[in-house]
Amino acid sequence: TQIPVVKKVEEPILNKLSFENNFVNFRFLPCIKSSVILLTIMLFGDAKLSSDRKRIAIHELGHLIAFQAVQHPSKIDYVKLDTCNGGTSCVGQTLPEDYDHLIDEKGKPSLKRIIQGQIVFRAGQAMERVVYGYAKNIDPYKDQVISLILAAGGVNYCLRLNPEKLGDYIKFLSKIETITQNILKQVDPETVNELANRLSENEYWNSQEVENIVQEFGLDKLPAFEETSLEIRKAIEQL
Repeated sequence: TQIPVVKKVEEPILNKLSFENNFVNFRFLPCIKSSVILLTIMLFGDAKLSSDRKRIAIHELGHLIAFQAVQHPSKIDYVKLDTCNGGTSCVGQTLPEDYDHLIDEKGKPSLKRIIQGQIVFRAGQAMERVVYGYAKNIDPYKDQVISLILAAGGVNYCLRLNPEKLGDYIKFLSKIETITQNILKQVDPETVNELANRLSENEYWNSQEVENIVQEFGLDKLPAFEETSLEIRKAIEQL
């Protein structure tokens, strides 16, 4: 009696993504839902934590730099630093209405978009590691949960599209942290320090201020994404 209920709930999602495999139907999607619930709990946990202002600023700068470096289509609305009474800092973004994190404009599974997402979400933690040698507070765990969801999705798509490429994709996933850090290292440490001090002092950059900073420091011209694109193509272009 359990099976029809599960099918009924998940049918719209399965039809959209054309999933037919029983493992995907009854194991993969429920696991994703559980991960999202866990992520939600962690988001609420942010409200109870505070940390060093500059470290948080550096964490958010990592996300901002990654958005620019991987040419993510998001429009950055603001960057907020909020440590008062356990406030939540973040990079506010608006995606195009027709954008899907997993599906390309032709309606096909997009591993490239999944990898872009992994780099963007991992970048806060990676920037902390670049600057301090390690990452702390709940944000890294939040990033890890999101990365796990994206990785699981990517592996599943790889199995569906071309199982022979799974090994290449897993090897690529194992290098995501290094690739992300290499992207962030394209920005001079003195620039990162200056921007972190600015954000620590001002606490909020609106969309226009973000755009001015991107232009002033050339964050829209970071060369590391070309290298990352080559790695992506090596692993998945032939899928």
